[in-house]
Parts: sequence; C-alpha cells; structure tokens
Amino acid sequence: MQLQIALESDKVLVSHGPDINFDLLKTRTFSQHGSEVAMKRFRSGLDDTDTRKHRASLFNHLVEQWQSLKHPNIYPVHGIYGADSPELSIIMPFSQEGNILKYLSTQPSADKFRLVQDFAMGLAYIHSRCIAHGNVRPENVLIYRGRACITDICISASLQLAVLQESNRVTIPDGWAYKPLEELTAVDAGGTLAPTQARDVFPFAHSVYHIYTGRPFWDPKRLTARLLSQPGAENMSQYPRPDDIPAHVWSVLQRCWSQNITMDKVVRKLQDS
Repeated sequence: MQLQIALESDKVLVSHGPDINFDLLKTRTFSQHGSEVAMKRFRSGLDDTDTRKHRASLFNHLVEQWQSLKHPNIYPVHGIYGADSPELSIIMPFSQEGNILKYLSTQPSADKFRLVQDFAMGLAYIHSRCIAHGNVRPENVLIYRGRACITDICISASLQLAVLQESNRVTIPDGWAYKPLEELTAVDAGGTLAPTQARDVFPFAHSVYHIYTGRPFWDPKRLTARLLSQPGAENMSQYPRPDDIPAHVWSVLQRCWSQNITMDKVVRKLQDS
C-alpha cells in the first residue's frame, strides 16, 4: 500500500541499522496532532529508475502481505512512502521502547519468559499463514504497547534475493550470527537463499539465547572464524546450559537448533512448562 500522507521535512536519524540495507529515521505525520512514525529507508541502490520501480513493486506487495497479518505479536506497518523517489521507505509506528534488547537494557527486571512467549507466538502465527520471516533476530522484535512484536517480515530476506538477482552478488546479512551455517554458505554450495520456516526456527533459538544472557552466542565481529570453524562447533547440544536460561526453555532451544520442531510446537511446550 503506497501511502498518500505528508510527512514533516525534519527527519531524525535513529540508527544506521540494524540492517545494513536500511537507515532508520523518526519523523511525524504532517497534521495538527501528527503521530510519530519510523521511516525504514533504503540506503542505496535506488538511483537507477528501473531498479527503483522493481523494488517499489516488490515491497509494496510485501507490505500488503504484512498488513494482512492480524495478531497481537505482529508489529503494525502503515505502508510504502516515496515509491517514485530515492527516498523509498517503509513507514510504521515509532517504538519508544525500541527492540527487545534495548528494552531489557533499561528494564532488566522485565519478564523475559513472557516476552519470549510473545516472540514465539508471533513467529508461529506467521508460519501458520505459510510465510517464512527470513531475518529472525532480536533487533526485529520491537516492544509495542507492552508486548513483544515481530517486524521486518520478509523485507530484508527479499531484498537480499533481489540484490542477488540484480547483480549476482551475495550480501552477508547483519543477522548472520543468528542464522544456521548452511544458510550462510547456501549459494556457494549450490543451494538457495530463499527463506524457509525451518531456517526461522534456528535463529529464534539464538535470539532467545541473546535475550536471556545479554550476549549473542556467536561474536558478531568473527564471521570468518565461524565460517572456518569445525562442523562440530555448530552442534549446540555439546554446550552447557547458561545459568541465565531456565532448564525448560533450554530444552526447547535444543530442539530449535536441531531444526526438528515447528513453531506451533514451540509455543505449546513453552505454555506447558
């Protein structure tokens, strides 16, 4: 859905990320009681008119798909802005609390288990609609009205595929530390980058690990070390449970890392624990 709204000219840069392909800005709708909105603006690759038209059409479709998802743990999205200009952006409500990691850094006593349940229920709902998210990571879980809600649904994954088709170039996603190794090496191995629900379940576990412990399992600065590591390093069953993660949650994460469980079963196991 292309938005027919006016935004104030003043835009505040919030961050150059968390995705390398976007800048996140904050502005307001231009009205007497304008609401704060976030602009997820594409950083590059839109100077070419044909590329811009293709991207605008692609992301208009993806945003309409996102808007069709109705669930308490899905972050709302308003639509596409600036489809005919290099300022092509996705517009959504601005989250004052930020992503789940930022929220927990300021609210360390928050109920992490409830937030993880929110996260799981949102992802399970996406999968129930026969959709794979493609970029599951803590930065794509925003706090909205006290609940953990999933954002960036299919957006970054589809952009990575678009770049591959346009330039035959593979970009390493910022969220590589959460993804299964076979996905990072898929193209070199003759595989596909297309997102799958199984590939969502694995990074869900690594995201929950980060949420509970306050640190990612893989050092974000050591991509090469991970790519060159021994195959056994990816076997999460060999690692002891951190004290920060409850035993009943750890057992669910082990199933997720093995990719032999679906998100609807994850939700049920968390609810039954």
